[in-house]
Amino acid sequence: MVQIKILQNKLLFLFFFFLFFELFSQNYSFDYMLVSDNNRISKTIERYEGHDVVNSKNHQWYMELGKNTITKNYYSILIDNDRNLISRFLVSDINKSPLYFEHEGTFKKTNFQYYKFKDLKIQNIGDLKYKISPQEILKPKKEIFEIEFQLEKFEDNLLIFNFELLSYHQQTEILNLVKEQLKSENQVGNFYIKEIKISYFKKTIFTSTIKPKKVVIDLSLQSNGN
Repeated sequence: MVQIKILQNKLLFLFFFFLFFELFSQNYSFDYMLVSDNNRISKTIERYEGHDVVNSKNHQWYMELGKNTITKNYYSILIDNDRNLISRFLVSDINKSPLYFEHEGTFKKTNFQYYKFKDLKIQNIGDLKYKISPQEILKPKKEIFEIEFQLEKFEDNLLIFNFELLSYHQQTEILNLVKEQLKSENQVGNFYIKEIKISYFKKTIFTSTIKPKKVVIDLSLQSNGN
């Protein structure tokens, strides 16, 4: 009877332990890596490769992978728009599998917004190609902002757009414009952004060519960010 009682207590402890862990942790899963060849053209030309991991079923979070040019260490930044949090990790070599993550910290996300627009509009400029620009830029004055998307049909929904000078609300507004345009053209199915060109500031152009790659990445963070 004593052994049975001890076993029951252990099982009860394990039950509440895993229940606590489940209730007070946030799980993130990613099934695609968007590998991009990027060019930032201003007074000089900066060329670099980008790696973003996303969830095709939940676009509320995504993770940027990069390399510190000073320490040469790889890192990742997880953006959770649903919980308004940013988490930073040290990462093993992103060119090797599997990836290993070491959590460094979690912080509140600031909803930075460089631009303020009046009435964004969308134009079809080719087969699954669209241009988006505002009727007027309210802030900052005398600057430009224009996006060109080239979409590609895909097996899963990877219609995802992130740009550091726009707020999450503005990014969502742009994606909604694209979705409405696709609906008006009777375009059905799933898509991803194959190519993008963004003209911004006064004389800066960003171009990117993107290729999706299947991955399996799972992360779990406790609610206090550990």
